[in-house]
Amino acid sequence: MTDTSTEKTTWPAEVPAPTVVVRGVLGIGIDEYAEAKVTAVLRRAHGPVRHVRITVTRRPDPAVAEPLVAMAHVDVGGVVLHAHATAETAHTAVDRLAHRLSHQVATHARHRRGPRPTSVNRGTAPGRRVVAHPAYGAGRCSVEEAIADLDALGYDFHLFTDDSGEDCLVRRTAGGYLLAAAHGSPPSAEWPMPVWSCDGAAPRMDAGKAQVRLDLSAEPLLFYVDDTDNRGRLLYRRADGDYGLVFPVPENGVER
Repeated sequence: MTDTSTEKTTWPAEVPAPTVVVRGVLGIGIDEYAEAKVTAVLRRAHGPVRHVRITVTRRPDPAVAEPLVAMAHVDVGGVVLHAHATAETAHTAVDRLAHRLSHQVATHARHRRGPRPTSVNRGTAPGRRVVAHPAYGAGRCSVEEAIADLDALGYDFHLFTDDSGEDCLVRRTAGGYLLAAAHGSPPSAEWPMPVWSCDGAAPRMDAGKAQVRLDLSAEPLLFYVDDTDNRGRLLYRRADGDYGLVFPVPENGVER
């Protein structure tokens, strides 16, 4: 991956002319519409935009409820963002694509700034600290958007809040992704993906008990519901030996 630490970022971002591929009969002007929508989103990117490819396709199967598929692949500072959306019409698919890409651009911006610890406390194990910070995700999102964030950030797990307000954990596996919900009702993906859902609610406890439980296990992380606010938490082992504690992005956007 290219080191972007010394690259100068202009604002708004300069966006190269996208490569737009249209497959099927979609009507006049959909390529220009897609280019305009995606370019407007990418002007808010925090990093140099190097490559943009947009594909709008009509699937030939008449039985498909939403036959129009819009996809975007974007290189922002060496990080590749992927967005995907389906709809009954091409314009709606592009609108949904732009919305999802906007979410990823915001998440990428948070990632470039790095995790901002809101507290550093002594852990239950001698010599270990607990470094707490908000999730990278920019507000509520779908399963597809959360997985796209996970892939773009290069992580093996990601805490997010789905569109219904449920705190969830998505975790990379050898064959796809594992999805868990804080209160036991994982959302479903809108299009076929290798996603497996975990049955049952996450254990309920406070941060101290969560640290003890993680210490007694061989697992790299623990997803649980915190007693204080009934929200999901992700406790994980950091490379430096301390704990990382991720909490959901507050609904009002103010980090604790």
